[in-house]
Amino acid sequence: MINVTNRKSGPYVGTGSNSSFPFDFKVFSPADVMVVIADETGQEHTAVITSEYTVTLNPDQDTAPGGYVVTTSPLAAGRKLGITSAVEAKQLVQLTNLGGFYPEVINAALDRLTILVQQLAEKMTRAIVVGLTSNVDTHELVTDLVFKTQSTLFDAARDAARDAASIAIGASAWLSSTTYPSGAVVFG
Repeated sequence: MINVTNRKSGPYVGTGSNSSFPFDFKVFSPADVMVVIADETGQEHTAVITSEYTVTLNPDQDTAPGGYVVTTSPLAAGRKLGITSAVEAKQLVQLTNLGGFYPEVINAALDRLTILVQQLAEKMTRAIVVGLTSNVDTHELVTDLVFKTQSTLFDAARDAARDAASIAIGASAWLSSTTYPSGAVVFG
């Protein structure tokens, strides 16, 4: 049974001493847990189980889903850690004619499907989505946004350089046209 919809824990912020991080969603094995660590600049990498972290699951994932992730070294100050599931999209149950009916097998298969849907739903919360009736291609949208951002930054830098040049020319003209008292030192 899956009675929580959240497939993400965190982000947890490193203090330099914290190394244990809880999560509360059902998984089938420690390998189903994915840990992502972001450095101080926000650059993310997927951590590697056993070399960067271990997972301890609660004994009964149906009544008390989740567990905790323990990093092999404390999470450095300024870094962030997020936990989600990475259940493989495989159908592992095969039902046979005239075989026994085992409700726990059916429940586990349905739980796996629910987890897969929740993983996709969690990713969608971080995706660019256009309206249902839109004809906009999301790849074109992102490309256009990046181009406009770069163009805006270029225009701002160009304008700032032009303004600085105007100020310098104006200051130079003022300095050359101004009469200074005898003995004054003028730099420029």
